[in-house]
Amino acid sequence: MIATLLSAKPDILVNLIPDNVNDGKDPISHILNEIVVAANSMLSNINALPNVSDEDKYSDIISMSLNSAMKMYYWKVSRANGGFSDSSLNNPGQIDMKIFGPNNEELAICEALNLTYNNNNEISKHCKKNFNYSPSKQGLFMLVYYKGPERNYLSTWEKYKDSIQNKVKFPESYKLIIGSFIDHSDKHNRAAIRVGTSSHESGIILHHVFININYKVTGKEVG
Repeated sequence: MIATLLSAKPDILVNLIPDNVNDGKDPISHILNEIVVAANSMLSNINALPNVSDEDKYSDIISMSLNSAMKMYYWKVSRANGGFSDSSLNNPGQIDMKIFGPNNEELAICEALNLTYNNNNEISKHCKKNFNYSPSKQGLFMLVYYKGPERNYLSTWEKYKDSIQNKVKFPESYKLIIGSFIDHSDKHNRAAIRVGTSSHESGIILHHVFININYKVTGKEVG
């Protein structure tokens, strides 16, 4: 089995993984499933960790969880340098996450974004950055860390979807295909995580994972 994992290409390898572990039967679907699981694990532990407040730290936790899950089939996750970034944080030129196969082939790129409310300018800026990181333009993911009030989480997700479909001006060769946004949240069955995909020209799919950092309902929220 180990020899098979070492030698198998990613599209073959994912079909060797039992369905009860992960049912993604192509590399990108499998990575999406693993990101959702890792994000859920991050949410389960985040309240026990001090000073976790920016997108870099959330992504660090998710990348550690992903590396732990993926090392059994010799994939790896890194906070890869060399991309474009205009974050105000002290990480110029750093992509949030890259995922590589066993032969160091690039499988996916993740761009992260903090949102406390629906900010069309920030959403547009980060989405467009994602298209500049890799010549393949494959395996593109937006990790959105929602930090606003829990009561506004679902409505902000709806506004985010509207932004992607009607507000963001994607690069000329990768324009959104009108009506192509699909909400896959029910499939993943995670109350604090919403999942969607948008289809773009040139055959590009952009995956959106919308994570409710403030998932705990407080007394003030309930009242």
